[in-house]
Amino acid sequence: MKCWSILFLLPLSFLHSGCLILSKNQTDKSKIKFITKNPDLVRDAALFFIDVDNNKVKSSPESKKEFDKWMKKIKGLGSTVVVAYGADGDREVNPFTVIFKETTLFGVTEVIYDFASDTRRFPDVTGNPQAYYFIKVTDRIYYKRRQIPMM
Repeated sequence: MKCWSILFLLPLSFLHSGCLILSKNQTDKSKIKFITKNPDLVRDAALFFIDVDNNKVKSSPESKKEFDKWMKKIKGLGSTVVVAYGADGDREVNPFTVIFKETTLFGVTEVIYDFASDTRRFPDVTGNPQAYYFIKVTDRIYYKRRQIPMM
């Protein structure tokens, strides 16, 4: 009986790992397509969250509505927004970035908007796309996916 269950579960495990690979690729493609079609949305959202971080958006019911409106608009980018001004060794594009981050079973995806005054160049990293993926999507927008860090 044990032999049959192992023979049954073995092909299922291979199918499951194959689905994860396809899903990672599909996640990458759909996010990159969304960014490519909506670069102005990414830029405008980044500028809004920079203003929020600098306390230029005052606390009021109207600003709460605007904040909620922007969170709905960027749902396709990520559920967490990080505004970075200083150097951080964990990020390729630093400093002066707004990062829209989302963590799923497929990994941590980041849409990075570079608001530095100088034009910067960063190499694409696509050697092992299942573990780590970093590409330039538009002039100031980058896409990154990495594995979920172990705790």
